[in-house]
Amino acid sequence: MAPDLMPRLRSKVLVGTSLVLVGTVVHGLTRFLLNWTAGRTLGPADFGQLTLCIAIAQFAALLWPTTLGVASSKFVAAAPEGSADTLIRHLRRMAVGASLVAAGVAAGAWQVLGDGTWVGGVITAAVCLLYGLYHFTRGVLMGERRFARTTLLEIALAASCLIPAAIVAFNVGSGLAFAASLALGFAVFVIGGFRRTITGSAMSHVLRREVRTYVAIGTIGTIASSGFLQLSVVAAAHWGGPVGVGLYGAALAVATPASIFAVSLGAALMPSMSAEHAQGSSARLAAVTDRAMRGINLLAVPLFGSLVILGDQFTTVVWGEKFAGSVPVLRVLLIAVMLTSCAVPSVTRLSATSTQSLASATRISIGGVGLAGLAWIPLGTAWGERGVAWGYLIGAATTATALFGVNWRKDSQAWTLLAGRTFVATALLVGVAATDPALTPFAAVGYAAVFSALYVFSAWLPSKARHQTEKHALPPS
Repeated sequence: MAPDLMPRLRSKVLVGTSLVLVGTVVHGLTRFLLNWTAGRTLGPADFGQLTLCIAIAQFAALLWPTTLGVASSKFVAAAPEGSADTLIRHLRRMAVGASLVAAGVAAGAWQVLGDGTWVGGVITAAVCLLYGLYHFTRGVLMGERRFARTTLLEIALAASCLIPAAIVAFNVGSGLAFAASLALGFAVFVIGGFRRTITGSAMSHVLRREVRTYVAIGTIGTIASSGFLQLSVVAAAHWGGPVGVGLYGAALAVATPASIFAVSLGAALMPSMSAEHAQGSSARLAAVTDRAMRGINLLAVPLFGSLVILGDQFTTVVWGEKFAGSVPVLRVLLIAVMLTSCAVPSVTRLSATSTQSLASATRISIGGVGLAGLAWIPLGTAWGERGVAWGYLIGAATTATALFGVNWRKDSQAWTLLAGRTFVATALLVGVAATDPALTPFAAVGYAAVFSALYVFSAWLPSKARHQTEKHALPPS
């Protein structure tokens, strides 16, 4: 790789990641505050109604619209000059049609899995429709690298969602009413991000087929990854009952926002990786992936590991005593989300390159979901919502490990030490989750600090040695 290209590449990725990170932090904080307000206002059973409504809506949107948003980012970023308008017009028609169909599916699912009321069905359908269009709109903005506008729209979404949620908390006290406020926030983002296009020539049949193939394969993979989380909520409702799904939802609400940086990194890397692949620059693609993988591991493992150890204290501060039963679930889900976050660079690298690589990632994800589904039957029957969490961890760990291995081999990365220290750290955290110790605040903080310091030191020492070797290997000037 040419030395003068690296600073520019790093700068583009850093600026894009920073802007997307701000927007994603705002979005994640919005979702967390919505859940927190609902959890502090409602009991576990009513909170479970909100959790189930959003899970059904998001899973239905994964049937096509959500992946279409990822495709929009990829294909718009790689579109030749002057052809973006035609592509966006075609993708928009697909997004609207697919989101309407998904909304109908969500409404029907609520009748079966929810309380069966028409009001609940309408609200679930609205969340699904607008969630799908939100992903498409965001994907187009990302593909055009309009990161600043995306961030401003996330702020608008936050305001239009949280203000009604505060009113709901004081006046209505219904889980479905909180879901309706989330739908309003998505609507504001979609309207604000609407992109006018100039009428031009029709999209080529070759590109149409490529888009459809990418979305079809990606949809299966997305269902097997993001949809996996929503399926686990349905499983928790089945084996844990109304209270169990409420406790599971409370744990999920605080476990997933911690993965914000990984999500932001993936969203920012997708256009860059797609462009590098389109230009045939495999060395630069591998360099970006390596840097992202090391960075996300260095951030995610200490962060999630500390939260696993501080599970009791964290739950008490966020939810209070009425959700104390969610601690065992929280610890397991935090490990699963940690591993999923660490796999984000691998998923993005495979998704951004070719349909064959995407298909490979999809098959791996399907295998992980299948394994978790098999584990849910005995574990859910024996341990309720806690067993569902352990089944989810089994599937997530299998998927993340396989994706990491495929990427490792494909790019011939030097990840042996990285894999070793992450494995040891994960094994320690699984031990904590299995024993579920009742630690005093002082002991929990101490153990979390030691765990984080040891992991960071184990990453820093080989990095320092590698830099020293490279420095001595340089020819004298």
